[in-house]
Amino acid sequence: MQPNNPYSPPTAAAGAAAAAPIAWEAFLPALDARLAHGGFRPCKRTLPALGAERCLRRRRFSLTKFGFVDTFAVVKRFDGPLAPQQFAAFSAEGFRCGMANKIWLPRGFGGTAVVYPLAVVRQLTPELRDYVSQYAPKHWASFEFPAVLELSTGQLACFDRTPMWGGAYYRGFRNEVRKLYLGT
Repeated sequence: MQPNNPYSPPTAAAGAAAAAPIAWEAFLPALDARLAHGGFRPCKRTLPALGAERCLRRRRFSLTKFGFVDTFAVVKRFDGPLAPQQFAAFSAEGFRCGMANKIWLPRGFGGTAVVYPLAVVRQLTPELRDYVSQYAPKHWASFEFPAVLELSTGQLACFDRTPMWGGAYYRGFRNEVRKLYLGT
């Protein structure tokens, strides 16, 4: 964390990171700079139904994931209330966007994708927070790890458990989501 960077707020413990309120007009440019610095570039293909403000990709080689890993940051702002079903649909569409932009190598045979859909909301309801903390879609040789950011508090909520089948990855996913979206 950089002490003079107002877009790198401290976080709380456990599954939800809490920080100071964030204005959308300040969040987006800070996010763009942070992701560009991390090697993310705009996706070549977007899905019209997604309606995301950002769909960015970073490609790296990883021995632990057995080949090239395309990591996607998909960000969409929701002005009104966000129901769990809408969140799941956005996350799934973000994952499809990632799959449309991943390396040509087959999943599991040299190519893997990790997609971090982020729903930015004005208010994170208890119902949505509970849903997000338990929502972990499964895919073969790829990962979908969605999160929700509440602008009024700077709170970031995501899946807060580590499944047995994903023990080697899920702590890293939580850390990367916080780093990408909060800068911590």
